[in-house]
Amino acid sequence: MQNKFNTEKALCLSTASEKLVRRLFNRKGVIVALALFAPAACDEVDESQDEVDESRDDIGVATPEAVPAKPTPKPVPPVPPAPPVDECPASIELVDRGNFEDCGQNTVNAGIIPGWAVGGKVDWWKDSGLDGCAVDLSGTPGPGSLTQTLTTVPGARYDLLVDARPNDGAGPKTTTVVLKAGSTSSTFKVKSKTQLKLSFVAETPLTVVSLTSLDQGKYGTFVDNVSVVRSDLVSGGGFDGCNGNTVNATAIPGWTVKGGVDWWKNSGLTGCGVDLSGTPGPGAISQTLTTKPGWEYQLRVDANPNLAGGSPSKSVTLRAGGTTQEFLLTEKKTLSLNFVATADTTEIELASSDPGNFGTFVDNVSLVLVKCDDGCSTEIPVEPPPTVTLFGTVRDFQFSHPDFEENKPLTDPGIVLPELGADDKPVFAGTAGNPTTSSQAAFDQWFRDVPGVNQSKPLEITLDRVSDSPPIYRYSNLNFFPIDDQLLGNEGAAHNYAFTYEIATQFEYRGNETFKFSGDDDVFIYINRQLVLDLGGVHGPLSSTVSLDAIAGSVGLEVGKVYPLHLFFAERQTTNSQFEFETSIESLTECVD
Repeated sequence: MQNKFNTEKALCLSTASEKLVRRLFNRKGVIVALALFAPAACDEVDESQDEVDESRDDIGVATPEAVPAKPTPKPVPPVPPAPPVDECPASIELVDRGNFEDCGQNTVNAGIIPGWAVGGKVDWWKDSGLDGCAVDLSGTPGPGSLTQTLTTVPGARYDLLVDARPNDGAGPKTTTVVLKAGSTSSTFKVKSKTQLKLSFVAETPLTVVSLTSLDQGKYGTFVDNVSVVRSDLVSGGGFDGCNGNTVNATAIPGWTVKGGVDWWKNSGLTGCGVDLSGTPGPGAISQTLTTKPGWEYQLRVDANPNLAGGSPSKSVTLRAGGTTQEFLLTEKKTLSLNFVATADTTEIELASSDPGNFGTFVDNVSLVLVKCDDGCSTEIPVEPPPTVTLFGTVRDFQFSHPDFEENKPLTDPGIVLPELGADDKPVFAGTAGNPTTSSQAAFDQWFRDVPGVNQSKPLEITLDRVSDSPPIYRYSNLNFFPIDDQLLGNEGAAHNYAFTYEIATQFEYRGNETFKFSGDDDVFIYINRQLVLDLGGVHGPLSSTVSLDAIAGSVGLEVGKVYPLHLFFAERQTTNSQFEFETSIESLTECVD
């Protein structure tokens, strides 16, 4: 018999039009491995041989081993049946937007990635070498991390699956990434494009999953198609414990073996797999699962045709109850079969029709719930953060500057054009009708570092959550003098007046958000680089409220997408300074270039 392992090209990924999780069936998802419940067929993607060294276990592809003599079958103790389906949403894909789509472009140090909490620095990248948009867990520079909280069933077993590839922008390298789910974690060395897998048992109704880079610098691990599905509806679907290559295996835990199949260590998938054409084939494996009549399920199987011999294409048939489908394979892909259960139990079967020694390796067999008769739960509770921190720059001027301390108290809108400039700074539009400014040259110094004219330093403010339904965040400072006795100093005054402050942030537009600003003096706020609030001039405290829904059409906002928000403030006249910012936007975070 020739070597059972044959290096193959592609991990099959398929894109589903179904919309998922936080509002179930309302978000776009991507199917990968055994992850999603959409019935879309698998697309074929060329891919290099997977290699990954896990700190706990080497699952990389080894040098082919000689075929051992046919083993004497050994009795295997009966495997208890899979637990019943006790909660409708337990098997549905749990990860919100694990495919990282809608990146739009390459974003360095992405502060917001929809569905995820970002830690440290990560890059949201369009050209990742994976399936479209992906995230490099080492930003510029790294390391960084992604975190998400999922609804789980305590005691149930799940698989966290992640497509990964080292960022070799600085040349070939091996990167390191840690996957964690609850208290279970594992460290992986990623040498080439591969799929990482972490199995865990949920301990609580909410489980935090995280992907963390251990690589310094700006070249880490690209990750994509992050998925978590319940894996205990199928018993032994990972075929672990093969302990080498077994020709004509007669006992595989959890499965009934029919005909000739080989239980193989080096399957080109994630560790052990089963070649459905043994020595010789064809063969099949089957298992009876607990189901609920009327509920729709999807049987998913990773498959890798063994092209080391025999036909240039391989045939696999999936059966679930009375539903069957045959697949012809020429490269690695993920197979799926949707069916509606008609009884309390359903037999699933994976069968080859290829004679001889070379069939199709199968692995990661999973049954995923697609739809239950009550429509399933559609919401995952997400606790809004207690605070939101905004990062900005404060610039200090002297009273002698022609635009500061000129004793021209006046509301003065129209100082700036309605769109930010190419450098994301306000563009001067002042004319004779704007008496509180002196010239474009003077105004252009307000929000730029100019040696000999101003001095600057970073300044962050923290908004506290003051209401929960909806979440409202507020920063209120009626004596906003953040640089007293700093930079250019107080110039003999009680406070350090004559300064500007700018904040660059971004947010995910979810609908129904508002923000309100109160303060003195000038305030200009831009969303998607369009002016939406103008409180220009030297004046006492003024207030204005903006509804994002009301301006969405004029500034081009679409629900679910991320947009920049720029705030520019100037304190130009003694003796008061107030700065109050209130918003229901809970996804504000540091802006990116």
